[in-house]
Amino acid sequence: MVGAHKRTLERALQVVKTKERLAAVLEIPMAELEAYMAGEKPLPNQLFITALDIVANGHDQRRK
Repeated sequence: MVGAHKRTLERALQVVKTKERLAAVLEIPMAELEAYMAGEKPLPNQLFITALDIVANGHDQRRK
């Protein structure tokens, strides 16, 4: 599942444009995001779902 998680985070990054913004939207520290994106740590299900929502909607929900 690491591959799917990594691809989803990469797609979410394309949507929100910067790693800083993605970390803010996911409400996690930048170092944690980097570890998830590198596949060093397993992505928790809730963060995966949030990233999927970003990809599916084409934007993060906080930007209304």
